[in-house]
Order: sequence, then C-alpha cells, then structure tokens
Amino acid sequence: MNKRTVSATALTARIHALSRKHQDIHALIEAEQMRPRPDTNLVSRLKRERLSLKDSLYAAQRLQTHSTSLSGLSAT
Repeated sequence: MNKRTVSATALTARIHALSRKHQDIHALIEAEQMRPRPDTNLVSRLKRERLSLKDSLYAAQRLQTHSTSLSGLSAT
C-alpha cells in the first residue's frame, strides 16, 4: 500500500484554505437568500458544495489530529 506523507505545515495550510472557502460559500448562500427572489438552484448547489467542503475539512482535521498523536509516540 502506498501511503502519502503530508507535512504538518501543508496540512495546516489545507485546513485554513478549506475553512476559508467554506466561510466564503456560506456568505454567498446568505447573500442569495436575502434577495427578494433567491435562485433556489444556486442555493442548493452552493449548499452541496459547502457540505462537501465541510467533509473535506473534517477529514483533514482528523488526519492532523492523528498525525499529531503519532508524532508524540515516535518521540518516546
């Protein structure tokens, strides 16, 4: 099995990028919903994209937590 290694810095940068994009999409959703006649198709698409980002963000955070706990083990 081929395992990829990711530096802690790269993982942190990825988490920040995903989080920022999630916030940006959230703002787009809110702005669209404030319109008198929001585009429901656009809102649905943005919500799906935001959920996908949230899943990716959760996975990256889990990986970061797992990597941190493993690095503590290798020091002993």
